[in-house]
Amino acid sequence: MNLRYQSSPLRDSQTSQAGRSRLSRILLKLLATIALLWLSAGIAAPSGGWAGEAGQRETIIRSLPRGETFSNDGQPYVQLPTLRAGKEKGGDVRADQVRQGESAGSSGEVLAERGRFTIYRPAAATAAAVPPDAALAPTTPPSYPVVLNERTGALGVVTRRLWLKLKVMTDTDAIGREYGLEFSFANAAMRTSFYGVPGGVDIWALRTRLQSDPRVERVTLEIIDRVHRPQ
Repeated sequence: MNLRYQSSPLRDSQTSQAGRSRLSRILLKLLATIALLWLSAGIAAPSGGWAGEAGQRETIIRSLPRGETFSNDGQPYVQLPTLRAGKEKGGDVRADQVRQGESAGSSGEVLAERGRFTIYRPAAATAAAVPPDAALAPTTPPSYPVVLNERTGALGVVTRRLWLKLKVMTDTDAIGREYGLEFSFANAAMRTSFYGVPGGVDIWALRTRLQSDPRVERVTLEIIDRVHRPQ
């Protein structure tokens, strides 16, 4: 005997409704999960206050006096002589740096942070109000020059490190002695020697002198204008 299953219209309708209901629940759960991940990753639009602060910083940066433009490691930069950067060393150097402006009757202004460096504008800053490092008193906390990456629009800190691509690697020690640099290490395969620059040295004048040295093929300053943070 052959038995054939005959579906009932009512049964088919109930099955179809149950399937749609399950699909709806799955879609709702998926959307809820996506929304949770979106918020936890910080992808949500910034608040009005944050956008206002960013816009204010951009306005300040556009109004700053500009110094010399130069290329470094393939990136275009311009010096910002009225900005400085402080570096934390166990304590809150940022507060000390900004507090220097309070003696003039108003506080300094923090504009950005780059890792352990804080970029700030001293109170009533002018090109003459931010003296070169060599003119600073010994008790003054160390500070670093600030530049603007003209391609990305990011502020950068010029640290006291540089590397030189040399025509002959045997000149590594002699160049370090002549310019008072602190040798760090050398990479013979790259024909590059890495140095630290002592405090009180005008790094812009040093860069100019090194560029005119016939033993040096290329001068690269360490500039921190972006910090990669682990996700």
